[in-house]
Amino acid sequence: MARPTKKAFALAGSALLIFLVGSNIQSGWLYVLGASMAGVVVAGLIIPSQITRKIEVRRKVPSAGRVGDRAEVTIEFQNLSSGSKSGITGNDLFMGGERFVIENLAGGSTLEVPYSIELTRRGIYEDAPLVLETRFPFGVGIARRRVDVVSRMIVHPRWAALNGFPLLEAASSPNEPFHDRRRRGAGFEFFGIREHRAGDSLRHVHWRSSARTGRLLVREYEDQPASRMGVWIDSGPTVGKEPHTAFEDAVSCAASLVNYALDVGHPAQLFCDTKRGTEHLFEPGRNDMLDWLAGLEADGSRGLSRTAEEMIGEVQGRSTHVLIFPTTQRCVEEVPAAIGMIQGASARVIVVAVSASSYAKAPGALPEDQEEKFLARIASNRVIVYRVSNGREIGECLADPYLS
Repeated sequence: MARPTKKAFALAGSALLIFLVGSNIQSGWLYVLGASMAGVVVAGLIIPSQITRKIEVRRKVPSAGRVGDRAEVTIEFQNLSSGSKSGITGNDLFMGGERFVIENLAGGSTLEVPYSIELTRRGIYEDAPLVLETRFPFGVGIARRRVDVVSRMIVHPRWAALNGFPLLEAASSPNEPFHDRRRRGAGFEFFGIREHRAGDSLRHVHWRSSARTGRLLVREYEDQPASRMGVWIDSGPTVGKEPHTAFEDAVSCAASLVNYALDVGHPAQLFCDTKRGTEHLFEPGRNDMLDWLAGLEADGSRGLSRTAEEMIGEVQGRSTHVLIFPTTQRCVEEVPAAIGMIQGASARVIVVAVSASSYAKAPGALPEDQEEKFLARIASNRVIVYRVSNGREIGECLADPYLS
């Protein structure tokens, strides 16, 4: 039975009063009026609950979206009964909620209600309920029915298209420039000339030298290995107000960097500390990377140094590793040790520091002057430093180093 409204109590009270007056003056028409009003109350409490029954609900959503985009959602209602259903209000609780009214749903029919939502928060959204409500026909009773609707949508982080990033400058050790050691290979930089061997393409024949020496000579090119990029995300307590937090911008930076690496042909791997332990995603495709980042939460507790200690065996020599973290007191204690371990594995380190003080005055956020000194100290260890701040576009922050 539906829940009575104030109107129901008022109508029931009026019916009782009219019935008492009719009893005192022995007026038949007052009996009829009081009984009619009471009948309206009873019917108004029974009918709404019948209206919300035997309605099947399905939700159609895109499989994936991106923060900042809009997504088209369709709710499909199917009336499984033979009677018509009217005056229903729907409240879809998927990603914040959307309300709509169903004026009439004929027996055995199906109705689709489309609406559009803005994707404001990264995450994996599943099985949100929809609430059906009606006060039809008299408004004296409210019937509500909660329907669990199966649906799944992954909202990927926002990312920026980068025009460049120093991935090709990785070194065998922190003090060794990448191009000091040239190797023959299948790259594009000219390496030298040698005699033709079986299997060599005629496209590489150096005709001028061949004519001068009387021997068939071919060009050789310098090897350009696809240096692997590692991205390390600090997932400790963040600063800022959802959804504009330091951690959200850190995830957006990671997505931007891995997208760029894949665009220019460099494999990547990602590391992050979570409640389940250190998670490692090895050489993912673009969609796998975005799905993985969509599910990350700022719930790690061990810090970058512990993560680096556990995963140092995954660090490849001559690779580039990017550490992304907020400038908090916790990271001041953790980051230098992580940098030292990765550099000790003959890999190069780049830092993306997310300025915690630009988001909110939160416990643990470094004041701006201390942040400057901390980043300068990192840069003095042959580390390129990029700085991300609240309100500034990620692509702009990653376009040029803050310190190098």
